[in-house]
Amino acid sequence: MRRGGSRIALAIGLLGLATGAAAADFNITSPDVGTMRGFDSTRSVSPVGGNDAKTLGAQRRNALTYAASIVLSRLSSPVPINIEATFDTRNDSDLSCRRNSATLGYGGPTNYVYGFRDAPQADVLYPLALANALAGRRLADRRTTPDIQLMFNSRLDAGRDSCLQGTRWYYGLDGKPGADQLDFVATAVHEIIHGLGFESLVALTARDDARPGQFPLLPDGARYPDVFSTFIQDLSLDGQPRWPRLSDDQRAASLTHGPDVVWDSATTSNAAYGYLSAGLNQGRVEMFAPSPLVEGSSISHWASTLSPDQIMAPYESPDTSVLSGIGMAACALQDLGWRLAGGARCPDIETPPLAGDVAGGFVADADDWSRGDPDNLSSGDDDNDNDGGGGGGCTLDPQARFDPIWLMLLGLSVGVVLIRRRYRHASRP
Repeated sequence: MRRGGSRIALAIGLLGLATGAAAADFNITSPDVGTMRGFDSTRSVSPVGGNDAKTLGAQRRNALTYAASIVLSRLSSPVPINIEATFDTRNDSDLSCRRNSATLGYGGPTNYVYGFRDAPQADVLYPLALANALAGRRLADRRTTPDIQLMFNSRLDAGRDSCLQGTRWYYGLDGKPGADQLDFVATAVHEIIHGLGFESLVALTARDDARPGQFPLLPDGARYPDVFSTFIQDLSLDGQPRWPRLSDDQRAASLTHGPDVVWDSATTSNAAYGYLSAGLNQGRVEMFAPSPLVEGSSISHWASTLSPDQIMAPYESPDTSVLSGIGMAACALQDLGWRLAGGARCPDIETPPLAGDVAGGFVADADDWSRGDPDNLSSGDDDNDNDGGGGGGCTLDPQARFDPIWLMLLGLSVGVVLIRRRYRHASRP
């Protein structure tokens, strides 16, 4: 079957025209294409919840396309956003699935850049998709360089009791998973938002190039904050400083200072007033900063105490729907530098379903995906049910270059900090 052509850039572009908004175009590639696994699985399935595809791979592609439409129809960018996605199907299991907990997926920016023309702050790291949008041009030296990489757990399609007690992915587009199902669209929305910059690069634990609390090490020996971390504030410290003003040791201690670790933005705080009934401290939205620290989740999510539940909470909630908005996440993205589009607001809670009406089925060109770079993400046996994995990370491209030369690629030097995890805990004993 032929892959390639225009990919799926038209999906969101046409929706933007329909709503009168300058919504962001996007392209999706996958190393799964041509493997008959992951997003290319040929397993026969029945249509479900507006997703009329008849193979597992096509249903997965439709669902991810729909999730990307939900998020990116709410944002404006003059530069198309490139997404690379795969299902974790390797025998050594990058994503764990045990009886009572599972890592649903990874999502994050492929690269961060700084010092580019039109950067709001010169000495701050911006995720590649946002940097492209702010600069008004693609900063990577290849048009096809992924801005966001996603990986999802294929074991949730096995239906085995040893993996979340038989819980399965739900690929419907109507936001109505059954009692023993997980909404794939909502999970994909969560991971895409991470890829747009909803994450902190501060080291949570020690690694070769950083102690806990340190910002990433740059090639010239400097350490600059990422834009997300510039909004983190610790109310328990004298003067209630934002994180860039703290010493490395103070930031390390702050990692577990919840509920005093908050998002410091007047726009977001004003939006939260009257909307959130819990999860506010001195009028500011609380971040997820528990003690003990949760590697891969701390800081890069809203606190789990927020009410109503938010899509950017660290744990999956069946009560969180993304069909009418992405909640407080729209506020954070706007603070980072993204422009809202298509009538989206902060908080985004009553926006019309910009991704289209699924009542008659959502038709995406599920065959119009290209393979991308098979070295960037891994693939393997689609039906593997090994539960012993421990959650690894993406392999990013350390050879990619940026123009002009003062831009930087963090890639593997940041390592697992680029990858955020979303967990599901089974509610049954």
